[in-house]
Amino acid sequence: HLGIENKNLEWEKKFELQPHVVYLAVTGGLKVGVTRKTQIPTRWIDQGATQAIVIAETENRYEAGQIEITLAKYIADKTSYKKMLLYANNDIDLVQKKIEVSGLIPQELSRFYTETDELIYLNFPLNQVPGKIESVNFNKTNKLSGKLVGIKGQYLIFEDGKVFNVRGSEGFVALLSINE
Repeated sequence: HLGIENKNLEWEKKFELQPHVVYLAVTGGLKVGVTRKTQIPTRWIDQGATQAIVIAETENRYEAGQIEITLAKYIADKTSYKKMLLYANNDIDLVQKKIEVSGLIPQELSRFYTETDELIYLNFPLNQVPGKIESVNFNKTNKLSGKLVGIKGQYLIFEDGKVFNVRGSEGFVALLSINE
């Protein structure tokens, strides 16, 4: 964050020394996270968030990470994919939660707190919430079939409760056949 090369300065400039945001999101419950500002809303979509709000906007990844580390002592910083796929409750008041956590931000980083309370809502095509989840992937099986009933985050959700993580299957070549 000081412009001193630790790994590869060009890579750091492109990914680390960019504006970042610290956010609250509703995934499988409330979570805190960090992403590059240019990754909004992509990061939230990947995580299956149904709503999100920016808490702080920093000049680089290091500053955002320091805020996230502090807030992660009080709020989860991981998304449980099973909870995310089953979770349908949007009753969390993110504006109120943002106000509650604002006092937890370290004083030396409080200047990055944003007063903007814009809530982002995300809807996923999900016709049926699975009752029981069975994760499938190409490392375990070479064939997947079923009726697709929804998409949430990185997951395809099938009628029989099978879920397939598309992002987790990068690098595989698959043949897709659609029957109506």
